[in-house]
Amino acid sequence: MNLPGRLKKCCEPGRNCCVGLQGAGKPLIYKGEILTHHVLGGQKKACDCFMFIGDSHVLLVELKSRTIKFEDIQEKFDNGVDVIKQLSGSLAIGRKIIPVLLAKAYGSKPSNNPRTRRLTVKIDGKPNSIVYGKCGMQVSEIISKG
Repeated sequence: MNLPGRLKKCCEPGRNCCVGLQGAGKPLIYKGEILTHHVLGGQKKACDCFMFIGDSHVLLVELKSRTIKFEDIQEKFDNGVDVIKQLSGSLAIGRKIIPVLLAKAYGSKPSNNPRTRRLTVKIDGKPNSIVYGKCGMQVSEIISKG
């Protein structure tokens, strides 16, 4: 499948926040805004990257080096799930979808603490937890937590 927005790595430009590729094999990585616009059209909010890992997982990745706005993040993940559902072919079929939020720091305010926010993303009608971590978290660790 030939999709637009292919990347070599999943990083927040100029902010030094990336996903570590240990355990990823040869992932297919796409820029979230480009793939979301291509599949859903319009100006929908998009996660930073879609990472297709082998034949088993797709990570919806949001990278934050500044303010975390959970309402925006929720919408980005919901749109990401819609993108995956609408993709046809081997990229989407049979893969476990894992929403991931990586941040440089979550801060001390309860409003920025993911444990108090308890966001979930509905996938196939069931609530799924978001994997939270720090920038640089490795794909292998993300998959083990997802």
